[in-house]
Amino acid sequence: MALAASQFTQTRRSPLGVRRYEITGKFTGPASYTAGGESLTEAILKVIGGIRTVEILQFTSLLDGTFANAKSLSFDRNLSGSTAGKIHSYDAAGTETAGATNLSTFTCSFRLVGY
Repeated sequence: MALAASQFTQTRRSPLGVRRYEITGKFTGPASYTAGGESLTEAILKVIGGIRTVEILQFTSLLDGTFANAKSLSFDRNLSGSTAGKIHSYDAAGTETAGATNLSTFTCSFRLVGY
């Protein structure tokens, strides 16, 4: 399942310079994780913060309601066409989350810097 802009909830957008912003908020995991990572597109970036290019994208631990199944998220900045890169999910052992895993009950905070 593809990543959607609705999975990002912006709580703050602060200018850092000319057309450069820091955006913070909440991220909710996908209902069906895509093996190999979720593509973050320029269209999604435009909706969540009015930017097209990612300089920094950081996440806190992705937690479910029990706090027992933490996941780590990382951003692989791999520009390809209209894709800014991919968001990868890993379990505590460092193994990538299996494809089709439901992460929709998992949430975390994010910090995005871009222009």
